[in-house]
Amino acid sequence: MINSGGNKKITKDDLNLWLEAVSDPSAMVSSAENKKKSLKSHSSTSQIMRRATSFSSRAIDRNTARAIRKGKLPIEDKIDLHGKTLEEARVDLTRFLMQSSDKGLKCVLAITGKGGRFVSDPNSSFSIRGTGVIKAQLPTWLESKELSPVVIGSTTASQRDGGDGARYILLRKVRY
Repeated sequence: MINSGGNKKITKDDLNLWLEAVSDPSAMVSSAENKKKSLKSHSSTSQIMRRATSFSSRAIDRNTARAIRKGKLPIEDKIDLHGKTLEEARVDLTRFLMQSSDKGLKCVLAITGKGGRFVSDPNSSFSIRGTGVIKAQLPTWLESKELSPVVIGSTTASQRDGGDGARYILLRKVRY
């Protein structure tokens, strides 16, 4: 490693990349264009995040969301989905929400975690910030045919209940 004079040390890979960029700038342009194309193919995550935002604002009115965040509508139960695979989380959440609905609960908390661990890219010396896959999938699960009959909607939790890493979920009254 070469010390660049600051706190960050430059790796040999960084130095080789810099030398390649300086010697042939057109190679870097085509590489950047390939990365843009690659990102466009991964737009499903951004679509999921847009659906999460629209779902939460469409399904729970502002006054109800405010009442939940201020603690005026108590959280009656919670589930922690940390450390589970996507499939385990979906199955556990479905079971939890169905049981909560059967018990007549109105407001529950699903803790997904924020995600965003730094994932090392084996092909470079850089790390990229991953996305919270459970967090991103939760709104889609709540809108599924299986859960939509029992779920009114969801909204992001307040900081004391987990902030961006948790969601309040409102459940419908069970009618027999």
